[in-house]
Amino acid sequence: MTDLPDRDGEAGHRLIALFVRHPTAANLLMILMLIAGMFALGKLNTQFFPDFSLPNISVRVVWPGAGAHDVETSIVDALEPQLRFLDGVDNIWSVAREGVASINIEFVPHADMQNALADVQQAVDSVTT
Repeated sequence: MTDLPDRDGEAGHRLIALFVRHPTAANLLMILMLIAGMFALGKLNTQFFPDFSLPNISVRVVWPGAGAHDVETSIVDALEPQLRFLDGVDNIWSVAREGVASINIEFVPHADMQNALADVQQAVDSVTT
């Protein structure tokens, strides 16, 4: 059988042999890697609490003593059509319970939430029933 040289192992042996012959080369390489790591650490962009916002607005209307059916027909059915067709609305869902109606409006990502809040406030104020 013939011994064929292992090309990957041969390169690895050459690198190890280089560091054995020149011990300061390994130390210099280690110092260079530490300096490069410290420089890269300064450039690393991290935040402990990342900035994010949920493009949601919740509307809650309280009607003490009203049943869930009355809350749905008098409040939810009156507000939902006004809120559904606002600019940037992605999804809307509502819950009618005894004495309270909750409507959650989800807007598209990157929507201007200040304008959206003003539009929702105006739409809620326009309902007079």
